[in-house]
Amino acid sequence: MKNGIKIDSAEYPIYITDDFSELAEYIRVLGLDNKKFCIITDIDTGSIYLESICDTVEKTSFESCVFTFKAGEENKNHNTVSNIYNFLLDNKFDRDSVIVALGGGIVGDVAGFVASTFMRGISFIQIPTTLVAQIDSSVGGKVGINFENKKNIIGSFYSPKLVYINAETLNTLPEEIFSAGLSEVVKHGLIMDKDYYRYLQINQEDIKKRDKNILKNVISGSCKIKLSIVKQDERENNIRQILNFGHTVGHAIEHVTNFKLSHGHAVAVGMVAEAYLSYHLNNLTKDELDDIIKTLKSFCLPTHITQHGDIINEIYNAMLFDKKVKNNTLNIIMLNSIGCAYVENNISTQSIQKAISFVVFGGEGEKCEQN
Repeated sequence: MKNGIKIDSAEYPIYITDDFSELAEYIRVLGLDNKKFCIITDIDTGSIYLESICDTVEKTSFESCVFTFKAGEENKNHNTVSNIYNFLLDNKFDRDSVIVALGGGIVGDVAGFVASTFMRGISFIQIPTTLVAQIDSSVGGKVGINFENKKNIIGSFYSPKLVYINAETLNTLPEEIFSAGLSEVVKHGLIMDKDYYRYLQINQEDIKKRDKNILKNVISGSCKIKLSIVKQDERENNIRQILNFGHTVGHAIEHVTNFKLSHGHAVAVGMVAEAYLSYHLNNLTKDELDDIIKTLKSFCLPTHITQHGDIINEIYNAMLFDKKVKNNTLNIIMLNSIGCAYVENNISTQSIQKAISFVVFGGEGEKCEQN
């Protein structure tokens, strides 16, 4: 294991490194060699990394092929899944075959959902290439697709055999996509680990410069936080729900804006709204709320959205379709303090709308200065 960090979870290893040189070795160690492989990726990711991954897989597989689909949230749907099913059947894939998810969170969710359902479940490997995928969506065993413009409304819990993270892939990300991933990084500190949150603040400049050693520590720190939560509550019946901090409002914002705001950026705004709600209900102090907003801005993340029409009610109504609604009760993740989150299901409509209104005003927040 050269220059790498290995995290052993209960079901699968996570390997964080600088290249793809040890991927073949891990495939062999896991006993996945000499099988039929399908690499699933999107056009954008494939243009950069597909050749390298194909070369690696061909050294270890009995046979391999590639399925590529268009990038974008609008393609995370049952049509894409159906096309992949037909592709696998046409190429005679069976229950002993392996799927490789190469790309960001959309690719990982789609490929993982296919793996979880094709022939009642086949092996798959996650090779996440975006920050949000590396520290969040590839870890924890959630896979799924959107339906009728509802985010991740169809899905399952299904773990990969391996998560292989090449931190160097972050250097090819546009600034907007990289910063979107930082929202999930900040979230991990806010919900469970104040020391990690402070580490992010202290190393803010090196993180934005994409220093690979700092980034490997950030990826490792976030993965460990998420794994520790998932270990306690794999099926999201209790504590795992705190990972949704910012997501209840954020997913609604994505829906209302027709996904024009990226997932990470919508979650950042959602975190501000839910932090404000925590402050409004006398949990967070004003200083803590201001600190959270300042930190998000320092990582080039939006903290407000531009108002149009009756967007406050639109966002609230969209929240009622969230997966976290149980028995017609809306569960929202709150903060007692920075590093301490909990689930609250007894919040008035008026308070929630007040929190939404806090992030809705006539501008998009301050612009972040790039270094």
